[in-house]
Amino acid sequence: PADTIRYTPLTFAERMVALQKDAASSDPATSARANYLLGVGLINLTAVGNSWLIVSRSWSPAYSDRYFATERIDLSDSSLVNHAYDRFKRALSLEPDRERAARDVWMAARCEVGEYYAYLDERWAKQTAIEPSLDRYGNSGRYDSLDHQFRLDAHKLHRNNFALLKSKFSDTQYAEEVIKECGYYRDFVAGMP
Repeated sequence: PADTIRYTPLTFAERMVALQKDAASSDPATSARANYLLGVGLINLTAVGNSWLIVSRSWSPAYSDRYFATERIDLSDSSLVNHAYDRFKRALSLEPDRERAARDVWMAARCEVGEYYAYLDERWAKQTAIEPSLDRYGNSGRYDSLDHQFRLDAHKLHRNNFALLKSKFSDTQYAEEVIKECGYYRDFVAGMP
């Protein structure tokens, strides 16, 4: 199983380089699988993933903007999520199997959820610089209907792949598994904001 594979930062980087070569393959199945695995590797480097220790030795919200100036590699969660999203969408465009295509859409949806929270964190950082009494999500401690509406609107912007999964892949076994496993998607299917 995949969860028994152990990576060091070096072996992880070597695997990602090998996958980049496979992603350039003229064989659509090979390229689709490599793009999917590249996306998985990238999203797992973020705070919502399970491999962020590959690029960070400790975790804190302050590390959401990891940037290695000497190499000019942007390892911020937002950047990694965007790159992962692109890989999942490439995999989807090449994938002939509907079950695996549903998986690709789901992973792109996971990226959108990650981007939503990165967006809220970015907003929080900007707002607290102006108004230090705000909490992590930009609230001043009182119910603010405009702030609530802002979050609802932002949430809708980051659910495009939930809509795609529901409209084009709801008949797949993978989509049925997602409904069982993911409260975000289950709420979306039920029409909750």
